[in-house]
Amino acid sequence: MPSCRLCGSTTGFVKSHIIPEAFFREIRDGKEAPILVSGSPGYFPKRSPIGIYDAEILCSGCESEFAQLDSYGIEVLLSCFGSFFQPMVLSGVAEGFESATVDKLKLLDFLVSVLWRASVSTQAFYRKVDLGPYEQLAIDVLVAGSHAPGVFDAVLARWEDNDDDKLPTSAILDPRPERWDGIHSYRMYLGKIVAFVRVDKRPFAKPFSELSLRSEGPCRIIGRRLATSKDLDAICKTVLTSEQNKKKFASKRGRSES
Repeated sequence: MPSCRLCGSTTGFVKSHIIPEAFFREIRDGKEAPILVSGSPGYFPKRSPIGIYDAEILCSGCESEFAQLDSYGIEVLLSCFGSFFQPMVLSGVAEGFESATVDKLKLLDFLVSVLWRASVSTQAFYRKVDLGPYEQLAIDVLVAGSHAPGVFDAVLARWEDNDDDKLPTSAILDPRPERWDGIHSYRMYLGKIVAFVRVDKRPFAKPFSELSLRSEGPCRIIGRRLATSKDLDAICKTVLTSEQNKKKFASKRGRSES
């Protein structure tokens, strides 16, 4: 029998979104639901208009603990982005965005809360996220009401060419671990925002340390072009792997039914 990952209750479970539903709604292609893609074995593309939820990690009371942070993350990174951020223009080109009003530590708390939910989720889409001994530190952000400890930090980027209908911007990739100069991090896709969340006692190296949510000064977000980034190759490869998984599944199913 599952138990709530915050309080241990075995009743009153609710359908908890890992990444808030609002970020999936943003990337809908017209009336088409966004496509979830993962290169994990056995996983194949699926449309999901409201994202992925998990009905076995939180009771209704503990689910409400996330409401304030989720609302802030959605407001800053999505619904009121233009009110918070101004473009940083260099030689006539917007290279990024900055805000003097964003509470950077609160925004980091939001990202850590999403990462924790992904870590404890039973859904295959989040199988690459495992906070291990740092799960309890992430829980303290919610239970104790403290800010995320120093082991967590994040650098943010934002896609700026989502109007190009040749690019697969209606797809969202699963979060995955990676290393930046040996620093352990997770890459999470939140609509147009890509968050690189550090889970390591060692700090980011320059220039990332000067752009992170723990740096001094305004909140800065890097502007990126999907068409010229390595992410486009990663998306294409992941989609191809997912399609291969789908074909293998269909083939196995066909043999078992014959």
